[in-house]
Amino acid sequence: MYKDFDRVYTLVDINEKVKSGAKGVILMLLDKTDRVYEVEFFDENHETIDVTEVEGHQIEKIGS
Repeated sequence: MYKDFDRVYTLVDINEKVKSGAKGVILMLLDKTDRVYEVEFFDENHETIDVTEVEGHQIEKIGS
């Protein structure tokens, strides 16, 4: 389970903006049972590209 502000990257494409390998930060846990998180994703210039819900199996913690 991830904590608020954990840095993560995507293992799969999430949507048109957030592709596999995109980096982001966990903003909050939305559903503990289903491991659903709200994540803010950034581009290489550290600009926000999307804030969206993802399931825990779609992301991996950076540095884990």
